[in-house]
Amino acid sequence: MAIAAEHGVPVAAYGSPANDEELSTLAREWGETAVLKYDWSSRRNGVFPWPLGSAREPFPVDFRGGSRPVHGVSRRGSMDYKIDAFGGIVLGGWILQTRSMRSSNWQVIENQDLLDFDPPIPVQEKIRAVQ
Repeated sequence: MAIAAEHGVPVAAYGSPANDEELSTLAREWGETAVLKYDWSSRRNGVFPWPLGSAREPFPVDFRGGSRPVHGVSRRGSMDYKIDAFGGIVLGGWILQTRSMRSSNWQVIENQDLLDFDPPIPVQEKIRAVQ
């Protein structure tokens, strides 16, 4: 998300809090809901809408802060862009068409087809630098 934001791609506000206090500080202006993603998340599994308002639950003890993001709910499109890389080499890019987390049945992915995309050269250079 940081690389996308550096290159002018609109991304939701995000961070990686380690506890409930850090989440409160981070999400102060996000509204009523955040999105919590676990290390093992994939295709909406391990991704949870996390209430920030009156329905808020204690911060999950099994969430590894500092490595996985918590972010605001995007107000833009609901396509998930992914880039696969290994050892500083970009292997490819793909898009998963998803529903907005503001929709009912947000976790349902009707179209399982992945769309290919070529990450822009400046993004690939950033990824190569993170070895």
